[in-house]
Amino acid sequence: YISNFRANVGSIVDAEWLAQMIPEVDPVAFAVDGSDYRRKAILALAAGSTSRLSSAEALDNALRLADMYGVDAYDVHLAHSTVLYSSEEVTELRDVALTLKDALPAHAGRSIEHLQTSVWPSIPSRGAASLEALCAYFDVYVACDSGNVDELSRITDALRDIHGFSQS
Repeated sequence: YISNFRANVGSIVDAEWLAQMIPEVDPVAFAVDGSDYRRKAILALAAGSTSRLSSAEALDNALRLADMYGVDAYDVHLAHSTVLYSSEEVTELRDVALTLKDALPAHAGRSIEHLQTSVWPSIPSRGAASLEALCAYFDVYVACDSGNVDELSRITDALRDIHGFSQS
């Protein structure tokens, strides 16, 4: 009885915190509705749906919540890949790429498909961080597709050269 009570109180606290981070999250639904709503809310946090946390903090909290509520950490990392096309911060893009390079190769086929269909079409073609976003994208892609490492590494190196020239 006591452990069940603590779990319910914990879900209410988590729901309130999550609603503060993402106003669209319904804390009652999170606390009561169960796994599907919780999963969607946790993935939204990982995807950067809050401006109150850095992407690293959002990912850390999403992974913590995922562990507590049975959401697959791999799915959290996939959701986090949206930062590759939504961030304008170069340091953040590099940090996200490093994180994803560790997490996504575990399911390389699914990761490559996600990168090609969801991330690639959304990478900005203009703006201050567009070249860095492309470099980060290819860094993650190379980690997932070891069969094309040389070709993809050449592309990434060329993008970095272009980026270096554009900053001169």
